Amino acid sequence: MRYWIAGLWIGVLMSMAACDAAKTTPLDGKANQLAVGVSPADMKESTDATVNDAVAGQAQGKAVDPVEKAVAEIDALLNQKKFREAYAAVVAAETAFGSCAALSAAFDRVYDADPDYQARPREVTNDEVTAVKKLGGGSSLVYRLIKDKKTFAAFKPKQMRKQSNDRSEIAAYRLCPLMRCRFDIPVNHPVWFTYRRFSGLYARIPSNPPDELRELDLVKVDGVDRVVGTQKAWVAEYAFFPIEMENWWKPLFEAPKEYLLKAKAAEMLDAQELQKHHNGTKIANDLVTHFGTLTQYALALQLSNLLVFDFLVNNWDRYSQKEEFWGVNCQFSHGRFMSIDNGASFPQTPNPRPERHLHGIRRFSRLTYEAIGALEHDRTLERLYPDATELEKKRFETFWKQRERYLAYVEGLISEYGESETLFFD
Repeated sequence: MRYWIAGLWIGVLMSMAACDAAKTTPLDGKANQLAVGVSPADMKESTDATVNDAVAGQAQGKAVDPVEKAVAEIDALLNQKKFREAYAAVVAAETAFGSCAALSAAFDRVYDADPDYQARPREVTNDEVTAVKKLGGGSSLVYRLIKDKKTFAAFKPKQMRKQSNDRSEIAAYRLCPLMRCRFDIPVNHPVWFTYRRFSGLYARIPSNPPDELRELDLVKVDGVDRVVGTQKAWVAEYAFFPIEMENWWKPLFEAPKEYLLKAKAAEMLDAQELQKHHNGTKIANDLVTHFGTLTQYALALQLSNLLVFDFLVNNWDRYSQKEEFWGVNCQFSHGRFMSIDNGASFPQTPNPRPERHLHGIRRFSRLTYEAIGALEHDRTLERLYPDATELEKKRFETFWKQRERYLAYVEGLISEYGESETLFFD
């Protein structure tokens, strides 16, 4: 049992000392990828090979440490700059052997070397973009970045519409691997244009409303106005997942593990509850493609982590308040939830909605729980908000208090329902 005492998460700190190399149950590939482009089957093969080597070595009287072998494989991927594969290898090893100092250190080496998570603001060059087009829908300013008539990224600028924040988008992206989220967020990089250049690119699209440029929150550097913001990788294909229809998916959090591991997520699409959606047939048809062979266990794990993430960052607009828009703010793409819009994250004042949604479930990921518990305050602030402003520091403190509340909530569930039922997922 772990105990929450005076703000120190004793259990995680103690468990970080050494991995459980005896935990050598082969993985089943259900949710061991961390990033786009790495299949669970590939990570299963890698980790099963590590486990099997250890077992064979023990049979021959050799001292083969599977954790050391996993760390060596992670470092080899890092040396090849295969960052996504290295993240996936960390998660696979942590799933197989538990969280520990050696694997945590390996994760830190990968994270701190990954240019996506260390990106600093840069100017978008003349040959990268040929036009900027307003992206319709939503209440914040978002634009398509176009190159040769093809959209390659979205751009969310610093703006007067304060319900959305470009730096919060980046912070949310950087948090995801730290908490071992195992859903996806599009790559977010901080970028800037001169206002003169941005307005010129914007003027190339006749349908763009010219008055909207007045709502940009310009930053003056050396006497030149800049349009600063985040460039987000474009997600071309996804389906809507009506997360608001909780009666449809909440049975996942009551079913036995043995059933969830075998049942396919696509089997849920025939449910009468889903057909109550005004566009239920189309949603089901779209999701069957994106679910693929995903198990209900893997889907439930991602749902659990998504609700934890929303609670930590106070992301209040995942759930639409209007029935006709159910699912619009919750996207699913090729086996993974794709959290596209996180601009409302990290407000200074908590919103009660994410807490209600979090308290609606009682099953969580052990790996995610331990990763969140092991976060270090100052290091996490620097990772999420490099060169943080005073306002961003206040936003971060709100996040940190949410973290403490999440850990305390899970501890309470463990006390009431037991560890195996509460930390139900890997």
